[in-house]
Amino acid sequence: MLKTTLSLALYLVLPSGGELAGLHRSQERTAFVGATVHTMVPGETPRILTLVLEGERIVALAEDLELAPGTRQIDVAGRHIVPGLIDAYAHFDPDHDALYTAVGVTCVRDVGGDRLPLLLAREPRHRNRIPGPALLTAGALIGGDPPVTPQAVSLQNEHSAEKFLPILFDEEVDFLSIHPSLPPTAWRKTIELAHAQDLEVWGPPPAGQTIGEAIAAGQDGFHFLDGLKPDGVSWDIVQGAAFRPAVAALKDSKRPLVPLLVVSAILLENQGQGAAHLSLLDLLDPIYESWWKAELADRIELMSPENRTRVQRMLDKKTQLVGDLAREGVTLLPGSAGAQPWLFPGQALHRELALWVEAGMPRGEVLQRATRGAAQALGLEGERGALFVGALADLICVSADPREDLGVLLDPDYVCVRGRVLERRDLADLLETLAARKRALRSDLQRPLEIAAPPGPRTFGEQQEASVESGDALVLDGTVETRLLGQRISGERFQVWQLAGGGTGYCGRIRYPSADQNVEREVVVIQVLHAGELQSCYATLRQADMVLESCGLWVAGTWRTRTRFNGQPLRENESIGTHPRCVDLSSVTSLLILGQTELGARIPVLHMREGLEVDSVTWMSELDDRGNHQVRTPFGQLAFRLNEKGAPERVMQRRGTGVLETSLRDFDAFGGGGLPLPPAKKAAPASASGEAEED
Repeated sequence: MLKTTLSLALYLVLPSGGELAGLHRSQERTAFVGATVHTMVPGETPRILTLVLEGERIVALAEDLELAPGTRQIDVAGRHIVPGLIDAYAHFDPDHDALYTAVGVTCVRDVGGDRLPLLLAREPRHRNRIPGPALLTAGALIGGDPPVTPQAVSLQNEHSAEKFLPILFDEEVDFLSIHPSLPPTAWRKTIELAHAQDLEVWGPPPAGQTIGEAIAAGQDGFHFLDGLKPDGVSWDIVQGAAFRPAVAALKDSKRPLVPLLVVSAILLENQGQGAAHLSLLDLLDPIYESWWKAELADRIELMSPENRTRVQRMLDKKTQLVGDLAREGVTLLPGSAGAQPWLFPGQALHRELALWVEAGMPRGEVLQRATRGAAQALGLEGERGALFVGALADLICVSADPREDLGVLLDPDYVCVRGRVLERRDLADLLETLAARKRALRSDLQRPLEIAAPPGPRTFGEQQEASVESGDALVLDGTVETRLLGQRISGERFQVWQLAGGGTGYCGRIRYPSADQNVEREVVVIQVLHAGELQSCYATLRQADMVLESCGLWVAGTWRTRTRFNGQPLRENESIGTHPRCVDLSSVTSLLILGQTELGARIPVLHMREGLEVDSVTWMSELDDRGNHQVRTPFGQLAFRLNEKGAPERVMQRRGTGVLETSLRDFDAFGGGGLPLPPAKKAAPASASGEAEED
């Protein structure tokens, strides 16, 4: 299960700041005195130096320095200073900033998820709140059809690449991240368009392509080791000689690879037996705890002695391969895949480094690859990865020589992030503040979620004043809650209005709660139909100080949309020739509309992405013998049941291996019929459980 499965209905919110009240970046000079400094500059050996920083930068670095009056001096005699670590592959969550900083990870490269929160989190003002690591992001994962995740960009061919990739370019993503499902024509066009924007394309080789073919096509970097073995050959039977063509291609081309040994290593562990593993869950959102424990339960059930032997054999072969790659001089970058199950943000990178040592790499070489080597491969040389005058002041100060024991990097005495110096007690305070926020969130999840009524059906863009007109009648009002793995992730207040002069308005307000009420996410959607046809849709997404607004209207035989960001035009007069029946924004309002739609039809739907871009897709709907609507969508199976008043009793929606469950909390039809189903779709008698069920 990918991180973006969780994010189907949950944008991971940004911390509010204040975690380090009083620890503001100062322009005063700070000097670390007496430590052995591992600069990682080629040709320089570790030696005792005085390192001086001012603002975000290193301003002096020498053996004998006369410090200016007023310089803050930190005595670190007997300790060792190294550059901050770089994580080249992560599924980043802004809520994990403190977890990375506490173990010296000062730069993280996200491989794509929820674009808008990630792009917002990348901004310096958000990076400096905790402070958190510098963030590079691909914005969204790029794959084929059907989409590999709800937030992924789905490209069917070169034409869809030309249509959708400019959106990522306009958002100034740092690179492009691809999935093996990307079709060959779309893959080649992606590389062409990315290179025209001076962006690199990273990921596994597309299905059916060898590493050598991907290099020849211009792919810039690679993730995972699976692409090095011949297509169709399993790890059970593959032999070392089979990797030689790929190893040679990587060596000759100097293309970098993120091997991710840790992803295989954690499969052999029973994390439920370790108190240390379980205590770390207190620092994560409850949804992660539920997700990780569910993954562990499934894995342990399947981990027979035979399967354990198979996984161990796979890990042994991968470990040997990583050692061979290093000895051949292939550019290797460490990545953690955090926060996939049991890959704890920050700490998982250290685990990956330890596995590289097991692969036969000297510790000093591993440290070099996690700092200067990663910076060079990612185009960050001159800013990060080494300690020199003018470099960003990202560094770790530890008690012993990491060339002898990399484990000391997990317990730093000081971490410096862009010039902000954090002592051991500051790092502990960061984690305790984070744990307190998670305790508050767990407490909040036990209380009912209060949701204000959505705006009225006449709301459309700037026309907010007359959201309801005389004669408009509210016929249905209710609230639902959505859970994933037993954890509440959102709630929605929905209303249905019969409009004066004809037509029906479907209005919804969705809250994605956070322990920090200032930065939680809210979505509003208003869909207006006349004679069963969608005439207009107004949607807003609010998170922190970000407001996205989309207005859609059926006019002159086309669907036209206008999108604004914080009041400024973002996309104007986009048009789609298909007349949609509804707009899908993970709101139950779409299901209420679907309940009024004929069965067996190919239903045109506008699927709205997280940036409020729209894709025209087709849904198919049937009614089963229990009265449940069974709907096939490009993104997975959807099942829902409406009660006799038209309110959604239960919704089950599959995304990948996850299932979102939505249940009715309360509703009011005001003594009337509500929104009854058409005669042909009168609900069948409820099953004993009264629940919607998936096929």
